Amino acid sequence: MENMKKIIFRLKKVLYYIVLRYASQNFRLWLLSKPWQSRNIRMQRRIEELHDKLNDILKYCINIESIPKTREPLASYHKHQVFLFSNVIELFNKHNIKFWIDFGTLLGATRHKGFIPWDDDIDICMLREDFDCLIKILETENTGFKLKVAQHYEWRIYKITMYQDGESFPMYIDIFPYDCCNVDKYSNVTDFWNDYMKSKNKFKMFCKLNEPYHIEDKFNYESVFFKKTTNYLNDLFEIFKSNTKSSICLGIENLYYFKYPLVFKIEDILPTINIEFEGMYVPAPNNCQKVLECLYGEYMRFPPNFKSTHDINETKIIELNTKAAEWRRENCRDSC
Repeated sequence: MENMKKIIFRLKKVLYYIVLRYASQNFRLWLLSKPWQSRNIRMQRRIEELHDKLNDILKYCINIESIPKTREPLASYHKHQVFLFSNVIELFNKHNIKFWIDFGTLLGATRHKGFIPWDDDIDICMLREDFDCLIKILETENTGFKLKVAQHYEWRIYKITMYQDGESFPMYIDIFPYDCCNVDKYSNVTDFWNDYMKSKNKFKMFCKLNEPYHIEDKFNYESVFFKKTTNYLNDLFEIFKSNTKSSICLGIENLYYFKYPLVFKIEDILPTINIEFEGMYVPAPNNCQKVLECLYGEYMRFPPNFKSTHDINETKIIELNTKAAEWRRENCRDSC
């Protein structure tokens, strides 16, 4: 008899739970069926439909090359970036370091003869041998330039800027090294890229396990952390390394959000051609169209949104503009 009471009690608890769950679900459905809820949902869907139609009009009816130039404060920011870029180019030419513009900078030069109106940085690429040469020059000579490393678990980006009297110019130019790789031993580029991404994951784990306690060491290319991870990076790349410059691929440490194989025949990149960028002519890949299609697909169409992919807002841009103007007044000897 006692066991039967326990069974009935448990059955009541189960039934109570089922009824409560059913009632709560129906209550939520009732809330969602409220008139004001329905109107809001319909309005939101209507806005999304209008946004899609507007994008279609922009993509297929308006020439993206005809959109206006950047407005302030981003326009001043771009001018400071061009000032830095022109000085970096002088450094590279002086030491015979070959490079080419890439990513958003190449896209902007092709479409707008300058910056993408909503972009906020400059991207350049070079072969690993030129990048190693650059590091040696910065270590052994007083060039007035400084290299910084933006190190994360998943990626590493090299940034170069000017440096005078203990003060750095507050803006940077991103550098992405490319490596000569042996793609021929694979049946197709996709198989190569899959193995390459596995090595990238190993590098990610190695960086995570060896992360320094001091955050400054993550941004210093002379730190033990940088040298240790670079040695491991070189070991990882040995299986892909090629002594012949037939194909090149983006360095393992730079693989961040790229889903498609960034592998090119050397003739697609070198010899570089000169294209216009903000009033000056800079090196670009030999086959710009192929590179841009690999990166962005239909690159002459409007993007889904008109926002920078970097975490920078108007307040930050104004702050950097002020610092850049002060640095130039104090350190620039010419009429800049």
